[in-house]
Amino acid sequence: MTADYEAACYFVGPLPTNCYVLKKKDRAECVIIDPGPGAAGIIDEIMKNEWVPEAILVTHGHSDHVDGLEALQEALLEKTGKKVPSYAAESEKEVFANPSENVSEMITGKTKRYFIENFLADDEEKEFAGMKVKVLYTPGHTRGGCSYYFPEAGVVFCGDTVFAGSVGRTDFPGGSMSALVRSATEKILSLPEDTDILPGHGEPTTVGREQEENPYFCY
Repeated sequence: MTADYEAACYFVGPLPTNCYVLKKKDRAECVIIDPGPGAAGIIDEIMKNEWVPEAILVTHGHSDHVDGLEALQEALLEKTGKKVPSYAAESEKEVFANPSENVSEMITGKTKRYFIENFLADDEEKEFAGMKVKVLYTPGHTRGGCSYYFPEAGVVFCGDTVFAGSVGRTDFPGGSMSALVRSATEKILSLPEDTDILPGHGEPTTVGREQEENPYFCY
């Protein structure tokens, strides 16, 4: 990650899931990525650091990455008086709304549907908290999940598409190993080698490291 940016990682939920906060070092504004179960618990850290969330980005519709969204939005509204909008890939819309695909019962013990305010297209470019981000559709782990690439920061948040030395599971409804490997190869491992990969679970890695060491890819 380039020197002007910083990312904090919080472990949330039973698995646990990596919930991230990304911001420029010289700004209070930030974005939150993947608010899994219990993500509202990071509100104290946000308030202590005087961060100002502008957007909540969700990589895919599985419950362990989105179940804390509503409670987090409510906590932020109570503390700041501002509703922080959520964003996800248009191609994942049905997964959020379909309990059989969002695996909410398996993760939370309850059948749930999740509401996302804003849906984004593949290769769509946005700006949040003074940071440019490009949406990369990366289906395979789910039918239409995405990754968020911040080119100026030199980081990509890929959810459960690529892990350090591995890839996400594809045995849930809508999963496809061939689609996942294609997504990772074409959209993530094609980024600059020094790009940091911040996955939905486990340790961070880099594009260059995965090109050389990940057994699912041959470079």
